[in-house]
Amino acid sequence: MEADSSLFVQSPESTIGEDAMNPTKARTGSAKFDTTSDALLWAVVGLPMAVESSRAILEEIHGAVQDGMRQLSRGGMEVGGVLFGRRTEGAIRIMAWRPISCEHAKGPTFSLSNNDTQNLMHLLESAARDPQLQVLEPVGWFVSHTRSGVSMTAEDLEIYQKFFPEPWQV
Repeated sequence: MEADSSLFVQSPESTIGEDAMNPTKARTGSAKFDTTSDALLWAVVGLPMAVESSRAILEEIHGAVQDGMRQLSRGGMEVGGVLFGRRTEGAIRIMAWRPISCEHAKGPTFSLSNNDTQNLMHLLESAARDPQLQVLEPVGWFVSHTRSGVSMTAEDLEIYQKFFPEPWQV
């Protein structure tokens, strides 16, 4: 996605995967808000893919994370969701999301039980029949880690490998 940098307001740096094919390594990137289209563009110098999302989608996700935080006085309940959108040669555009149900059988962390894993498989399979998602594809997922820093757990990596195996997925 090409854009005149004068249309963007620089925001604080964020931590992201070192490259699109290895989400376990961290690297610093930057996010920019396009004031003309209400889009947030996140890119890392040297990586071929940028991620774009509307402010509205990010606010919805933020609301879900905050709801999880309010469920427990210390650290809250971690939540996760599938990101749906479109992929072009140089960008992934997040256009919708759906929550990943989690029973929190092992406590407040986002750790999927067998039932949760089945529900995630069903969510991904049924997206093609959802009128709001049928023209989109799963472009990645997110999890709110409220008890640790920004990092991937072994379970997070397992979810990536099993459900989001494409090197371009976020």
